[in-house]
Amino acid sequence: MTAALLTSAVEFLPPAALEATPTTRTATRATTFIRAQSQWLARGLSRSADPVAVDIVLSAHDRSHERWVTLINQVDVDLGEEASAEITLLYSYLGRIAGSLARGATELLCPQVAGDVRELLAQRLSDRTEAVVEQLWQAAAQA
Repeated sequence: MTAALLTSAVEFLPPAALEATPTTRTATRATTFIRAQSQWLARGLSRSADPVAVDIVLSAHDRSHERWVTLINQVDVDLGEEASAEITLLYSYLGRIAGSLARGATELLCPQVAGDVRELLAQRLSDRTEAVVEQLWQAAAQA
């Protein structure tokens, strides 16, 4: 049964999708990493009133800097300068959100406005992350 399912799944994939190349490995790693980092910050935004949750999110963000730099360099090598520039911009945006969380910037607003701002930031974070993912995979396809 499992073999039949795997065989039928393979039929729907183009031959290129079955090959593990440096570009597809880099795009896969980058996609997984940037989505995880974005999700951490989105959690921080949704729980910004909880100082423990914010501290956990900020600690995870702080520990990720070396990995971001490594990823940006690897994307530059495997997928090109444009793709690495997009990841660098996303990294910068995530840094600004983390800085806002650290300062408690939205807590200075009235609760309704603060909630709207956090929701807007989380949506924009998700949109920008997915736009970068799309650009990564376009770069991988062209490489």
